[in-house]
Amino acid sequence: MQPRQPNQLLTVNPADLTEMPGDPLGEGGFGKVVGVEYKGADPELLEMRQRGALIVKSFKREPDEDVVINPFLHQLLIHDRPDLRGKFTAGVVREKEGKPVIIGNFVSYNGYQSSDLEKFIYGTMSSGSEARKKTAAFANAFDDTNVATSLVQLMASMKISQDALHEAGVFHLDTSPRNFLLRQAVVNDKGAVNVSAVINDFGLSRRIPPNGVIPFTPDLEKSRWPLRYMDTRAINRNGFSIATDYYALRISMMENVCHALNIRLDSILWIQKPDEGYMNTIMQRRGQTDEYALAKFTDNLMVQIENCNNPVLKLHLQLFVESFRDYLTSMPAQSDTYSPQQLQAIRQEDGLKFTRALDDFSRMMREEMVQSPQLFGDAQKLKARLPDGYTVHTELNKNQNPVPAPKPPAEKAQTHSSSADMLKRLGHAKVHLQQRQEPAPVSPEQRLKTEIQAMRDLLKVLKEIVDNKDYCRGISHDGKTPKALGKIRNLLGKEMIDYMPEAKLRAVLKDVHAEVDKKNANRTTPARDLYDDIKHDRVEKLIVVRDQITAREAAKSQPISARPAK
Repeated sequence: MQPRQPNQLLTVNPADLTEMPGDPLGEGGFGKVVGVEYKGADPELLEMRQRGALIVKSFKREPDEDVVINPFLHQLLIHDRPDLRGKFTAGVVREKEGKPVIIGNFVSYNGYQSSDLEKFIYGTMSSGSEARKKTAAFANAFDDTNVATSLVQLMASMKISQDALHEAGVFHLDTSPRNFLLRQAVVNDKGAVNVSAVINDFGLSRRIPPNGVIPFTPDLEKSRWPLRYMDTRAINRNGFSIATDYYALRISMMENVCHALNIRLDSILWIQKPDEGYMNTIMQRRGQTDEYALAKFTDNLMVQIENCNNPVLKLHLQLFVESFRDYLTSMPAQSDTYSPQQLQAIRQEDGLKFTRALDDFSRMMREEMVQSPQLFGDAQKLKARLPDGYTVHTELNKNQNPVPAPKPPAEKAQTHSSSADMLKRLGHAKVHLQQRQEPAPVSPEQRLKTEIQAMRDLLKVLKEIVDNKDYCRGISHDGKTPKALGKIRNLLGKEMIDYMPEAKLRAVLKDVHAEVDKKNANRTTPARDLYDDIKHDRVEKLIVVRDQITAREAAKSQPISARPAK
């Protein structure tokens, strides 16, 4: 069936949709999601109602045919590839009261409870969390002896879901645990519980162009891109490709492990020192390969696991990371363009690497169950939950040309006599940090290019701050714009920062530092803090200030009736 064009959009009668009582199921920057009951006669909606409860997503702003939030992307996914339905959360698009809405099936993990992976895993593993009581539906799938296996099952479903989206001709571009919804656990034919997730939220998604690369155009500057999950090519604004989604998927897999350890992702996202801040890490990554960054983050993750005080959880997560290390630190080869055949070959190769890692994990777990049964609880039930690489391989390649079934590499067929021997083989994670091959030396030209871009980024954020006169007056002691900020505003307003040559950038930055370095006993605390951040070039803190200003301005633009109650 051909996808409907915007001018062919069908209408849904608001009287046929009854909103469920209670709070919205979800609300983000692009729209709001509510549960509904449908009482009309639309055949597509009736078919969806038979598959489960319905939800309606309304948009906070008008969708643009060429923009990421285009709801007709959902229409394309539903009508062009009905064989992939169920592997992502796309719905049908209808017009309601003159505006497009998306109507889809509600994804729940326990009755009418819905959660993304970030909230569920982090909440479940938190000490004394109420979320632990909700895991009864998962038959203790997230206790210490099962959590690693559950994470692997979730990873397999995340990979399958993302791959199905690529097969449908779409890059997600916002892959992260918060954008995967947890599904209801199912019991397999062996009586073991399986958990899975499905990709959600296409707020930043784009159709894959014929050349396989989405250029970074000025209109994309308006979107808030998830820098933590972006590959080097995207960070350098050289375009989005399949590598963008693959890099984000690997970071998401590491983040799931972080949540299982009850720590946040930023605990491992550092290159040189743990407290450098993720924005500084982003700046460093501009001149590094994705493989090096992923290897560094994986080593950092192993350090965090090594520090875990729970020996059972520690062993299981070490087995998990070691078996997936090759996959987590590999990326597809970069290219200026990708033909459809190249993209298919990349998906097949990545699928093979993933399924080999699955088989490695299952093999290592079985070996350790024999040697250290006291660390594995009910071994029979756990064995029944271990993933099968061939099954996942078949699922990944169901809609592609057949490729040989994955086989574990011969050099990994060795066994381990005990958990102690396995840990000895892995070595302390700090050894990995010392032995990790350093990146190729950065050329002086590349280092200079990175430094210049960092100066541009700093001045652009600062310009957005000082251009807001209300904010500048608000941090002063007399309600007037501080003299230093006024002079900085003049300095940055004369020329376009993007086109300043290196010498001019350095001169302007020097003048900015000189202004904030002048002593002034009448400065308020907010002003002193801002000046200190400017003086020490703390980009990440300036971004926080800029975002707070933006949020306040957005709140002011809302009608009084729509503003949240104080």
